Amino acid sequence: MNKTFAIILAMSVMIFGSTAYAGAYITGQASNTNFDFGDGGDIDSTFGGGVGVGFDLSSWLAIEATADHLGSDIESGTKYQTRAATVWFVVDPTIAKIGSMPLKVTARAGYARTEFKFSGGEITDSDPAYGAGVALGVSNNTEVFLDYRQRSIESGGETLDFQTTNLGLKYTF
Repeated sequence: MNKTFAIILAMSVMIFGSTAYAGAYITGQASNTNFDFGDGGDIDSTFGGGVGVGFDLSSWLAIEATADHLGSDIESGTKYQTRAATVWFVVDPTIAKIGSMPLKVTARAGYARTEFKFSGGEITDSDPAYGAGVALGVSNNTEVFLDYRQRSIESGGETLDFQTTNLGLKYTF
């Protein structure tokens, strides 16, 4: 996981270290994650959050790196903690205007490194990830977004799914 955070930090320096900030942005979100362990049951939803940095490649396409704490809790006597680092391609065209505020639909596809630690050990895996949502521009530089993101871990023939709903802010420089 440390290598992933180093990549996110390096991307931040590249984006924000240049003199041309146009298109660079940061995000922050609160999240609610449901854990589905296939035949092994599930864990009640947990509260988490995350941060991200990105760059708008055009008016409808961006690249983004996020670091998320998906949740931690004790379930049936087992303590667990889940984190993910993901690089996304985000498609976010404006579909309408509400007054002067743009309404966007978002679709994202990426690659996630997800870490699930529990009392008996740890499972870390890298797999494709996806998501969809909506965003509303509330000022020239700020959007409020609501989205769903799906990440998975493959372990011992089982798939562990992490389904996250996020409410957050995006600030563009």
